[in-house]
Amino acid sequence: MRTDPVKPGDTAEIVRLLTDQAKRFHELDDRLAGPLLPEQYERSVGARQGQDLVAQLVTRDERGTVVGFGEPRVQALPEGHGWLGFAPRVGGVWNVLAVSAPGNSDRGGALVALVEAARELWKVEGLTGEYILWPSMDRELLPAMAELGLIASGHYAHAFPDVSFPPGPGQRLCRPARYEDYPTVWRLRSEQSDYELQHSRFRVQGNPPDVEPGFRRQFELALDGGSNKDTRPQISVMEWEGSVVGFVESEVQTMVPGNPSHLPEGRYGYIDNACVISSSRGRGLGRDLLEYARGRLAEQNLKGLVLWYFADNPLASHFWTRLGFRNLITRFERRYDLLPQGHTAT
Repeated sequence: MRTDPVKPGDTAEIVRLLTDQAKRFHELDDRLAGPLLPEQYERSVGARQGQDLVAQLVTRDERGTVVGFGEPRVQALPEGHGWLGFAPRVGGVWNVLAVSAPGNSDRGGALVALVEAARELWKVEGLTGEYILWPSMDRELLPAMAELGLIASGHYAHAFPDVSFPPGPGQRLCRPARYEDYPTVWRLRSEQSDYELQHSRFRVQGNPPDVEPGFRRQFELALDGGSNKDTRPQISVMEWEGSVVGFVESEVQTMVPGNPSHLPEGRYGYIDNACVISSSRGRGLGRDLLEYARGRLAEQNLKGLVLWYFADNPLASHFWTRLGFRNLITRFERRYDLLPQGHTAT
């Protein structure tokens, strides 16, 4: 196999690869994005212009047929970004990545060839890590991921609007956050982050100091009545026995045609953070809080809810699956600045 820059005549074969990948999502749930049309591919390329794209690459087999396609780029997280501590500050990532459908070729070899070619290009970028977003249902390429030193670290999950959150028992009050709630909400956010970092695939020593100012800005933006309600984040809290014991931070994200999640284009509610204090868990508080947050988001006529959670977070894995969320994408990660902990890829 060889890997080269994309040529003008490769478009039809690239669309075929992306269509084969989309069909697998469509088979998982027919409401997910179906086969990709050439004009949709062209639109999706246009939507990604301006990003820090390194190259457009294809891998060809011995007959010259395109068996892999990818768009590696460099992602630099700004100061205060909520992912700092959970992702490489400067990472090699992929806008798009696809290989031939199962049984059509050496899929693992095509993936390895693409990633190794990208690593040669990334050498001059001073990266601290890299990651691949790959369909969760595609376990056939786990050996290739392991060969590349990539570890499954997180899942991107989705729920359609008709998913039903079972109500929790008892009475409690959910409401929009207020300015005076900030100290408690930040304490909950820190407790959540500490727990997540303990269950990260990599040894991370707490959140960087610039995360709190970024979260404070998000909190203030959520309460800013003068900002656009369609774009500002929402923060909902739950009171229990006179105290705030949980919060949910959410915002609206727009999916474009050809997005890596294979969700139909449109607007989705993204659950950025969700936490109930450890001493109050197991009472159904989280379910009621999520139902309240979903009700607030429903005012914006969204197509569903999406979120990320750590693969080894036992609370998240149980909670989100129980609420009807389904894994669409798994994040396979390699960090140059951190050592992986002793976990097994899933």
